[in-house]
Amino acid sequence: MEGILACQTRGMSVASKLFPSKIQPAALGMIFVVAQAGAAIFPSLIGLIASQAGVKVLPPIVAGLIVAMGLMWSLVPKILEDEHVE
Repeated sequence: MEGILACQTRGMSVASKLFPSKIQPAALGMIFVVAQAGAAIFPSLIGLIASQAGVKVLPPIVAGLIVAMGLMWSLVPKILEDEHVE
């Protein structure tokens, strides 16, 4: 659970520095809505796939999701401490 909270905290920190303060509330809200939708949709889809194809498909799917998450995090821009957008 600590890893998940660390990712969420890091995401908020980067997003709050990435977006101008004028649109920060809307941008952070949209980010969290999309994240919650993904957190609801992916387990359901994996369950549907596993119910049709069997449990043997779970490890490759989970590995693919982990790789996709790593790729998404690599696309997040690096923010220097003095680069706060106003």
